[in-house]
Amino acid sequence: MHLQLNVRREVLFLFLYIFLSNMALINEGATQGYSAVVLPILTSNTSSLTLNKMEILFFASTVSITPLIGSLLCLITMHYGRRCTMIVCGVNFSLGWILIASSYNVTQFFIGRVLTGISIGFASPSIEIYLAEISLPAWREVATITPNIGVSVGVLLVYFLGFVAQNNWRLIAAFFTIPSITLVLCNIFFLRESPIWLLLKGRKEAAKIALLHIRGLFQETIEFQEEFTRMVNYNATTLTNDLKTSENCQIDSLTTKTGKKSFLTNISNKLKNIRRIILLPEVWKPIVILNFFFFFQRFSGTYVIIYYCVDIISRINITIDPFLITVIMGIIEVIFNIISACCSMRIGRRSISIVSGTGMSLSLGVLVVYLQFFEDTGVGVVPLICILSYVALGAYGFFPLPWSMIPELYPTKYINFLGPLTIIVVLLYDYIATQLYPIMITHDRNGTIYFYCIISIIATIFLIIVLPETRGKTKTQIEETFKGKIDESMLQMDETFKKIEDAY
Repeated sequence: MHLQLNVRREVLFLFLYIFLSNMALINEGATQGYSAVVLPILTSNTSSLTLNKMEILFFASTVSITPLIGSLLCLITMHYGRRCTMIVCGVNFSLGWILIASSYNVTQFFIGRVLTGISIGFASPSIEIYLAEISLPAWREVATITPNIGVSVGVLLVYFLGFVAQNNWRLIAAFFTIPSITLVLCNIFFLRESPIWLLLKGRKEAAKIALLHIRGLFQETIEFQEEFTRMVNYNATTLTNDLKTSENCQIDSLTTKTGKKSFLTNISNKLKNIRRIILLPEVWKPIVILNFFFFFQRFSGTYVIIYYCVDIISRINITIDPFLITVIMGIIEVIFNIISACCSMRIGRRSISIVSGTGMSLSLGVLVVYLQFFEDTGVGVVPLICILSYVALGAYGFFPLPWSMIPELYPTKYINFLGPLTIIVVLLYDYIATQLYPIMITHDRNGTIYFYCIISIIATIFLIIVLPETRGKTKTQIEETFKGKIDESMLQMDETFKKIEDAY
């Protein structure tokens, strides 16, 4: 009975940590969806602030390019801890929304927009990594996918506010100062630093205290001691590998006299070390898989529809109020993100990704065939069903899974720079995709949808071939899989589970 109460308390505290951390992701989703609901207002003559054509283009693209700055700064702040990064993120979001809500000139408005865009670069890697590091092993799949639920909730909230307060862009911006300030206060007074990060910094006692708080425990239990021992052992392996790396990097410096090693030699050694790390199979394989997954995610249109939702609905001749459709799409994204989180524990990432890619391909395929050959029939329900099913299946897999797999696939000892660097590449994809859309859709509407459909098909084939399954595997097991090593004890365990399943 006492053990059951402890387990319930640990899960309760984990979800409390997840909820509070996701304040950053709610802001990220709101920032991404804000342009879709306020651009019609800011381009009309009824608003106190009006944007011209050049300003509209800058406003729409700001959130695609400014997160690059945040991701570069995140490379620095992550060395000072996950909490430090989240605090900087929350402060930036708060200032950004306050400036937007109170702005009476375009300059102030864009400064606020830039600040919220930069905050996205802080939010995405830090929250994903933090939740993966504090999660209970049995709940890792759920914990690492909840940030995408947070983003979807943010998109839904901004779409809903855009629907009920269509002419009040200030109120919409002011509302999102609430989760921003909440994030800062919770990090200062309640949330604890990642125990794994503290161990990597050699702060073992602080790591133990932090883990006790995160698990909601007042004293150590047997289960707690086992979990902490696993963390310490993984960290010890990491330090051993780092010592070997350090020894290898010092070979070149033995030929130089003490104190005589030049700056260029030092830089050369560091570059050699980075090259050696990247060529490790447990590093380059996840880099290839994740970067291609994100490429397909962006260029299959999953994020384009967030930025240009109202425009897309208008172009495929859906006659229902586009602001109402955006709210429906936001609800669908939240629901299917939650379904994805639940399914991750049962069927794994790989199966979900393949189902998602297949469904997106079919939805876009049916839509483009209808628009190409049957649009004159006037059956408006067909494009509506296609676009909603595309959003639902994208939210089920392609939208959340690449993000949740960053902390799963990358080794912990390298994630401080691999995570933010991956986000930088993703943001470049995002910028290109969002800039291409207006050009492509103006030139050829059907051709644009054909393009997204073909990318979805290629993505599905790619995932079938290369995406590994991570469900039920520890970080060590995932790394060993990429190294090509097979643990005999793991094989025996798998055989045992298969026999038990067959018996039932």
